[in-house]
Amino acid sequence: MLQASDWPFLVTTGQAKEYATERFLGHVERFNRLAGMIEAGTLVPAAEVAEELYQVDKIFEDIDYRWFAERQGRPA
Repeated sequence: MLQASDWPFLVTTGQAKEYATERFLGHVERFNRLAGMIEAGTLVPAAEVAEELYQVDKIFEDIDYRWFAERQGRPA
């Protein structure tokens, strides 16, 4: 979400700066929360948080991650 969004662009151009900053920082917090859980080895709660975040954004819901694994020479 951080890399795919226009939030940094909107901040630097001054368009919807406050809203864009809020959204960007929210994505950073969500990433840090999930990454921290994974690094701590709390995988089951991390998976639950990942599902919650997915439900919030529903980003790329039609993309099957296995498509990319196959492109890298790994079977699905």
